[in-house]
Amino acid sequence: MTEWTNPYWYAARISGHATRVANQRMIFHGPKGGSYQFLLPDIDHRTNIEVALDALDLEYFLPMASKEFPHRRKRGVWVTEREPILPGYVFVRNVRDWQALQFADGVIDILRCGHENVRIPALDIHRLRMVEWECYVEYERARAHRVDPPKKRLGRKYIEGSRHHVYHKRLGGLDFTVLSVTGRQTIRAIIDKLGKIELSVDDIEDVA
Repeated sequence: MTEWTNPYWYAARISGHATRVANQRMIFHGPKGGSYQFLLPDIDHRTNIEVALDALDLEYFLPMASKEFPHRRKRGVWVTEREPILPGYVFVRNVRDWQALQFADGVIDILRCGHENVRIPALDIHRLRMVEWECYVEYERARAHRVDPPKKRLGRKYIEGSRHHVYHKRLGGLDFTVLSVTGRQTIRAIIDKLGKIELSVDDIEDVA
């Protein structure tokens, strides 16, 4: 028998502290009987509110977007941080104990209209998931652009001194020798019978 799922979601207002990465208190016992306490980031990089709702065994949705930032002190090092897409809210459904949710760490209040909890259609949550996916795609695109810039990728195909036979949109069939990559989408080449010229790779197609 399949457990019934509530088609509606509900919103809970949360504090700014709730979306920070949770810390775990670790206690280490020394060889001579002493003990030491350390605060270490959650191994799964969950936020405080995610840890609290996982403890309640709730189905929830916290729309977050990942962004890369250069490290403040380490040059050339980038760090990834998660930021809320809709700051101050988390969405839950199939809640069995509203009082436990109300007093969960990081929860300020349940969104209500009068004495009734505001019901949010599943379609609205689906739209938020699409926004989260678009943010993820943009994050991956920006990261790929930083790790492997377009000019660098172009340089691997059009190596200095290499010969190419292509079809140009305006000039027709061309044979040329690459001199250098001059931009994200441009190369400088020597074309037979025409001499040196700068070409846009958007205007040429490889010919087998």
